[in-house]
Amino acid sequence: MEFTLKDRMYQLKWKAQKKAKEAGKKVKELAIWAVEHPAETSAIAVGVTTVVGGTAKVAKHISKNRAEAERKRRYYDPKTYNWVTCRRELTGKEKIEFSRRRDNGESVTRILESMNVIK
Repeated sequence: MEFTLKDRMYQLKWKAQKKAKEAGKKVKELAIWAVEHPAETSAIAVGVTTVVGGTAKVAKHISKNRAEAERKRRYYDPKTYNWVTCRRELTGKEKIEFSRRRDNGESVTRILESMNVIK
């Protein structure tokens, strides 16, 4: 027996409805348990709040550091009016050479290409 697309869609719909009913039952059971055990419920709520807050703080810190690292890898070339992104941050020697060559009037893009650091 072959199933048509319409049959398959009905099967998926029934499966989703069955899972939704089961989830609804579990939510009701959880609500009943929470009412019967208020001390444990408050302890869980405090723990979850702490974990969520800590996770948010760490994520904010990581994204801030990532943005700062990205900023250190980008250079503006006023001759071509473009931003150039390097594969990595320049080392101390490379920064000195870059500054010297840029002050001598060489294009930022050409300097970074010759250093082989452009993406």
